[in-house]
Amino acid sequence: MPTNLYYTTAGDPGLHNVDKDVNSPLQKETALELMYRINVAANYIEPYNDSGMFRSWVNDVNYLTDTRPSVYQYNGTIQIQHNNHTRYAAPDVLYRTARTMGPNSTVNEEYNMTWEFPVHSTFTYFVRLHFCQFIPIILREGDLIFQIYIANQTAELYADIISWADGNGVPIYKVYEVKMHARGIEEVQNLSIALHPSPQSFSFSEAMLNGAEIFKLSKSDRLSGPNPGVYQDRTISNTPPSATSTKPKHSLRRTVAIIGAAVSGIVVVSVLFFLIFRRRVQKFKDLVSGDAASNLSPLVSSSRKSTKTHRPSLPSELCYRFSLVEIIAATNNFDDSFIIGVGGFGNVYKGLFDGGVNRAAIKRLNPSSQQGATEFRTEIELCSPSLDSAIWFL
Repeated sequence: MPTNLYYTTAGDPGLHNVDKDVNSPLQKETALELMYRINVAANYIEPYNDSGMFRSWVNDVNYLTDTRPSVYQYNGTIQIQHNNHTRYAAPDVLYRTARTMGPNSTVNEEYNMTWEFPVHSTFTYFVRLHFCQFIPIILREGDLIFQIYIANQTAELYADIISWADGNGVPIYKVYEVKMHARGIEEVQNLSIALHPSPQSFSFSEAMLNGAEIFKLSKSDRLSGPNPGVYQDRTISNTPPSATSTKPKHSLRRTVAIIGAAVSGIVVVSVLFFLIFRRRVQKFKDLVSGDAASNLSPLVSSSRKSTKTHRPSLPSELCYRFSLVEIIAATNNFDDSFIIGVGGFGNVYKGLFDGGVNRAAIKRLNPSSQQGATEFRTEIELCSPSLDSAIWFL
């Protein structure tokens, strides 16, 4: 691992302390905890696409306070020219993308392009900002100068990437140290990084950033934050951190509510299944007892049309047995005016049931006929392809 990335090497001025405006070395005795590693304005970088260090770099959108004015910049053709300090600092794809403030100089002068990162209070943080000037129209020192503020304190008043890196397409990074002082009882607060155009810029009222890293520095041999204070890492979730804690009684109430809802749901489903089952059983009983035969009958129903499709007669146990009294009433005591046909079995009468709503053809055996019930059934079966099925008999 390159030692210059995480500790101050000989001849290196060290971290620029934005509180005291002095440089201080980062000693090997200090432990570091990675808090955020950001690929500004571009997609997530997988570890296997890193510069041999197997690091993950996440997108910056979740940390921007306002994404509307800013612009995504990309240059896929520029040749990235590393020096010994930046070769492993970040992958080339990070230095080919950046976020700028936007094309409107007037708007840019009226706002700060700002990112906010939740961190624990009372700790000191190591902030590394990555830059690479690849915009073709920015060619000289002084063309683009901007200001950098970290945790609302001035980190740079004259940030000139070309001047720092000595050319276009040359990566450079700057390192800073900032202490997040206690603010009331807040255990978590936002560490902000803000960029603003400098009035000293020759050509453009702009600012740009390619990447950022934030590390927590140990104090008194520990890196842990206040207990039970926590912060929520928005690299995993987009939900802002909550400063409130959940009390045990709230958790108990929630558990009871969930169990009650589950039991109620089971009871409702069980009742529905019981009602459906009982209804089907009742229908089956009605069908077997013959009570529903008149509703199923194509002869009794006046709305059912006959077809030429052969349909076998219903079993006798499902047929409705009309009484002689009903037959006599339906044919007006076998009145001759009700005769609609004559056959070898005897006369065929028109039968009116339910006040004339339902009609039926009734065959009456002639005492002089030589036919019986067997011949009658045979005749019906032969005629059934053109007639509705027989559903009753006397």
